[in-house]
Amino acid sequence: MKAMETCRRRGMVKVLGKNYQNSCLPYPTDVIDSICSRLPVIANDRNEDLIKVIKVRVLMIFELVLMILLHTKTCLTEIG
Repeated sequence: MKAMETCRRRGMVKVLGKNYQNSCLPYPTDVIDSICSRLPVIANDRNEDLIKVIKVRVLMIFELVLMILLHTKTCLTEIG
C-alpha cells in the first residue's frame, strides 16, 4: 500500500490520490491484526471439536473390534 501511486496525469487532468492512500493504508493492518487475534481461538476451538470426533470414532472402532473378538472366541469354543 505504501508503494501505491499517489499522483498520475490522465490527459489534461492530474489525479492526486494521497488522501485515498492514507485512508486505505490502515485497513490491511487492521485486518491482519484482527486475524492474528482471532485465528488462534478459532483454530483451537475447531481442533478441540476434531479431537472429540476422533475420540468417539476410536471408541466405536474399539467396541467393534472387541465385539468381533468376543464373537470369534464364542465360535471357536463352540467348534472345539
